[in-house]
Amino acid sequence: SKTVSAFCRRNHYEEVDPAYCDSKSKPETGIFSCNQNPCPPRWVPEGWRECTKKCGGGKQKRKIMCRQKHSMSIDKAVKRKFCRNLPKPIKKRPCNSHACPPRWFKGKWSKCSVSCGEGFWSRKVVCKSKRVKGVRGNNIIADDSCHGNKPNITESCKKEECPPEDLFEWHLSPWG
Repeated sequence: SKTVSAFCRRNHYEEVDPAYCDSKSKPETGIFSCNQNPCPPRWVPEGWRECTKKCGGGKQKRKIMCRQKHSMSIDKAVKRKFCRNLPKPIKKRPCNSHACPPRWFKGKWSKCSVSCGEGFWSRKVVCKSKRVKGVRGNNIIADDSCHGNKPNITESCKKEECPPEDLFEWHLSPWG
């Protein structure tokens, strides 16, 4: 852009007070864009979206737009075909590839241990580390490696009251 100013001159050379010139014929002044042609189209990436995982390797995506600047203040999205032959920025990238911390894995609760009265449910609870790709083997690790208290492995359960038990006992007959 360029700045253009207007001066009042006498006989083409001597600068004089602007009051001597006709204000109605004063040319437009100010800041003007030198190049009136639009710039070539280009790929413009938007910001990265949130990673799909907090740990253990996720993916991030972003939109890539084809845009063209028409002036200092006008930058428009244009059809992708106009950017087709230009190198395109990456759209996806890996993120949060650090290992996940170990955590508690809880199995399903068993059936209540009794058919009537008070009993308990039980389940298996183990501390596991996230399995690393390409590494075989058991990923169950020591309980003290997991953060926080170990979840309960038993819970009490109550069924309907048991019927009174039949009483079996010996009785003697009268002397005979």
